[in-house]
Order: sequence, then structure tokens, then C-alpha cells
Amino acid sequence: VIWPVSAASQCTTTGSGVTNTITPGTDFSVTGAGYVKTPATATLACPAVPDLVVSVTAAPNPVTAGSTATYTIAVINQGGAAADLSSLSTVLPAGATVVSTSTPCAGGFACSLGTLTTGQTVTVDVIVQIPATAQAGSSYALTANASTATIEPVTTNNSATASVSVVAA
Repeated sequence: VIWPVSAASQCTTTGSGVTNTITPGTDFSVTGAGYVKTPATATLACPAVPDLVVSVTAAPNPVTAGSTATYTIAVINQGGAAADLSSLSTVLPAGATVVSTSTPCAGGFACSLGTLTTGQTVTVDVIVQIPATAQAGSSYALTANASTATIEPVTTNNSATASVSVVAA
């Protein structure tokens, strides 16, 4: 019996199981006399895994040229297992200057977040100086990316971006 991909993809990061039902006449053919034509079920055990989710907000928005903007990065482990050796990296706004970053990334990026337990959130503030020469209508985006050494099947939510728009002083 081959477990259908559609059933296996229903596994969640919390470690719950997925039950698959195989129906005679639909999923396979039954021929001959004496065969029982009742559905069979099997449960696929899904291991608990981490799921790092990243969000980024920026304030104030809009900003004036020459002022500062604060990007707040939040990384939460929404999975059912710890995320070991987690780290955070960023793509900083081109042309902007980093004024400061908060712990645990006070030394800059990439930085270590350590082990994130289930439900744990780490927040990092990045303050950047918008150039005084920034043109009204331009924008400055920061992208944050989280990763873990633990197997994490869902990585599409490990990155997020926020932008600030520049207005005339």
C-alpha cells in the first residue's frame, strides 16, 4: 500500500497523526470471490517539528529624510518541537545606516537565537538612519530570515519584509 501524498501533506508541525482510508473499488480493484470489500484505515504518525515564523514591522511610516526608522523583527516557533541552533539574518535597507540593534543581535547580523522552544518568541529591534538625501517617494525595506539546524518542513514563513516610505520634510 502506498500512502498518498495528499494524506502525508496533512501532517502538521504539532506531531498529530493523519488517518488515511483506502476504499475498495475506489482506491483499488477487488476481484474474485471471497474478498471482503470493506474500507481499511491506517494512521500516519507525524513527528513534532519546529516551525519558525518571521514578521517584520516598521515605524514610523512614513519617515522624513534624515530621520530614523525602527524595524521590529519577531521570530516565533509555532511548531511542536524545539528549533535548535536558530539564527537570524537580514538584508538591510540599501543606503540606510544601522544605528543599533537589540539583544540577541546587538553584535549585528547574522546572529544566534539559540534554541527556540515551542511557542517562544524572540524580538529584535533594528534602528536605521534614513539618508538626509533620500528622495520623497522612495522606500527603505528590511528583510529578515530565520533558520534552524533542526529539520523544519515548512520554511515559506521563515522570511518577512517591511518598508518605510520617505516623505518631504
